[in-house]
Amino acid sequence: MLPKLRDHLRDAGIRDTEIELTVLVGSNPLPPVVAVLALLPCKVHVVYTAQVKIRADRLIDFLKKKELKIGEQLPLSSENDPASLRVQFEAFFQAHPGGLHYSGGTKAMAVHAHAAWQKVRKTEKNYEPWMGNWLGSDGKLYFDGAVGFWSLLDEPKLTFGEIWNLHTGTRPACKNEHREPEKLAIARRIAQLNQQKLEEYRKSLPRIYASTVPVVALCEKPAVFLKVEAINLARYENFKEGNPAINALLEPTGSLHSLLFEETPGTYDDVVTRLDGKVGKMTAKRRCDAAKWLYGEWLEVWLADVLASITESDSSEVGLFDEVVQDIKVEDNPNALQIDVAAVRGNRVFVFSCTVDESKPLVKSKLFEARMRAEQLGGDLARFAVFSFYKKGAEAILAEVAAEGFAGYGDARSFAWEHFTDTEKLNTDLRQWVLT
Repeated sequence: MLPKLRDHLRDAGIRDTEIELTVLVGSNPLPPVVAVLALLPCKVHVVYTAQVKIRADRLIDFLKKKELKIGEQLPLSSENDPASLRVQFEAFFQAHPGGLHYSGGTKAMAVHAHAAWQKVRKTEKNYEPWMGNWLGSDGKLYFDGAVGFWSLLDEPKLTFGEIWNLHTGTRPACKNEHREPEKLAIARRIAQLNQQKLEEYRKSLPRIYASTVPVVALCEKPAVFLKVEAINLARYENFKEGNPAINALLEPTGSLHSLLFEETPGTYDDVVTRLDGKVGKMTAKRRCDAAKWLYGEWLEVWLADVLASITESDSSEVGLFDEVVQDIKVEDNPNALQIDVAAVRGNRVFVFSCTVDESKPLVKSKLFEARMRAEQLGGDLARFAVFSFYKKGAEAILAEVAAEGFAGYGDARSFAWEHFTDTEKLNTDLRQWVLT
């Protein structure tokens, strides 16, 4: 519990072990969870509406796993009837004295709970432990109350899996290829090639990732051109044995193998095998998956490694982030939600969408994607960014989004080619974003 808050409670004649806390649950379960973990009350009472019952249930399950005792639950009949809300709250607070955390509820819940709380507490020797919590611009967590506010220097920490489960009710499946030595080494090599020999590297890749994709049609029809967005429709035809589009890549003099491994030239299939680590028959799917990774997905691995390695300052050994995960999907439903890279500091998630594309429209779309994913994993508490190869200034993306009238991007960031090619600038801007 917060030292200053503990002293205040003792002055009021209340022992730590007697503190019960009522929390309001709205659309974001994270604020009440952080409050409970910071205050560690002897009992937690939970108030919610029917619309958010599923979130309240997740919160209760989470707190039980943390061995916190759950008290009463108050399912409100409606939050659109002020008189009814006030009556329900007053009766509940008279029966359950203690603290109130109101900033996790909806606005209607918070307003009426706060008013009811003050009315009920006026009879108790000026002790009003009503409180809300928020993250200040300095990155610290604050609680407010009747006599002022207290800063929580060591805020509660949550794992990415805990935050994910609180918001989605599912388990995350993370590839975390930045923790695989072979994949990471290849990703670092590709980053180096992109920084120094961008065109040479791209020309060595399967032509399937050019601006248009040559596809040999079935039944000996003339070659047609397929847009990149529709690549999944042609992936097997492009990578099957005997297809002219892949034959050249199977020659042992391929330049891609030499560029990546700086050793005896090898075939594209040799590259695929080193990437996926599989033995046995080579398939069109394996070749296609490798092509996608070699063209753009490697950037996620490289960025995750950078985020996992950066410290709070050049002279510090403390990591900027507590946890970094890469290529995250829902464990039992991989098509439901996907995030390129996410990092956690304390209980705040930072979401990154990655693309090697240089076109402004696509980079903007990845920024919009990052925002949507961040809102799913923390609401206003989460932060989001796009990492791209845009070469006309990282801030230009955010400036255009602001000029077009999109709200909610004040805390967003754009990291671009200038950051990819300048590690010092990347570290500086990351620290500035995360620490201030």
